[in-house]
Amino acid sequence: MKKVPPVANVNASTNVQRSASSPTDLALKPAKAGERVPLLRLKFFSNPELLGVVRSAVSALSESVGFSPEASRAVIRAVDEGLANIMRHAYSGQRDLPIHLTCWSVAASLPKGAKAAIEIEIMDRGSAMPDGKLNAPRPRELSAGGLGLEWMRKSMDVVQHSRKGKTNYLRMTKYGM
Repeated sequence: MKKVPPVANVNASTNVQRSASSPTDLALKPAKAGERVPLLRLKFFSNPELLGVVRSAVSALSESVGFSPEASRAVIRAVDEGLANIMRHAYSGQRDLPIHLTCWSVAASLPKGAKAAIEIEIMDRGSAMPDGKLNAPRPRELSAGGLGLEWMRKSMDVVQHSRKGKTNYLRMTKYGM
């Protein structure tokens, strides 16, 4: 068995590029203004048992970008809810359909006081979200069901949904102060 050397410490807010000297040495290059730099890409199936794995990855990434534990939990809550909605509604509970999640470092258009931003894009090929569902009025009273979108809006600074062809795109952005 070939022994693999340990990976260098990585700050996830920077663009990771492999060094030519060794496939495990990492050279870090920070994002420039105006860039979206991919930090993490996950491709997985619509199996709810994988939610914990995705939560762990997004948690580690958001904290390494510099988010507070509270802001990191908000990001995780929104991602978890978005994925649960895809699995439950877009894929009708089928456990073997593809989901793609990409986390980006965003160095453009940061609001005043923001030190970092993370953008999360989740793509699926399930049924379309009903028109106007994401931007429906906020509920006056809390009731069972339907609160996930409200949690997503409260947890993230930007929540957008679109559909191009047969692909759904959920894009959420959180600014770290």
